[in-house]
Amino acid sequence: MPEGRIQVLAHHTPDIVWQARWTAHPNRIVSLEAVLVLVDDPSEAAARFGRFLGRVPLRRDDARLVLPLDRGIFVFTDDATRFGISAMARPCIAAYALGSAEPGVSVQHFEAGGAERVVSGHAATGEGARLDLPPALGGHVVIDRPGRLPDWAR
Repeated sequence: MPEGRIQVLAHHTPDIVWQARWTAHPNRIVSLEAVLVLVDDPSEAAARFGRFLGRVPLRRDDARLVLPLDRGIFVFTDDATRFGISAMARPCIAAYALGSAEPGVSVQHFEAGGAERVVSGHAATGEGARLDLPPALGGHVVIDRPGRLPDWAR
């Protein structure tokens, strides 16, 4: 896809793949909750991804279309700045929302790797910590508890 490398898979042997020894990571990330895709034409991109995944895109509002999956959600927009995400060259995957077993540990892990915290998480509002990834990676990541989505994915 022009927006980035996209892989789709299904585990036919979850008892083998999802063993604790393979899923226990020092960064404590346990899930990919959402992906924000920045494109010139959200309707076209959402329809194309929908055909690829066998899903029907839904219009969230005037600026976003979403593609709900069994686990997680794709969000397509042409204006990420309305969510506090800096303008980037299009098309691109502009942001990720990750679920963490221990968000504080995850944030520290990402900061040690060069990410810069932009917004600290606030448990009362359900907003996770947002970090800008190093320039070599580009984009942004939001880290929160599994199942909690940033505003751009709601």
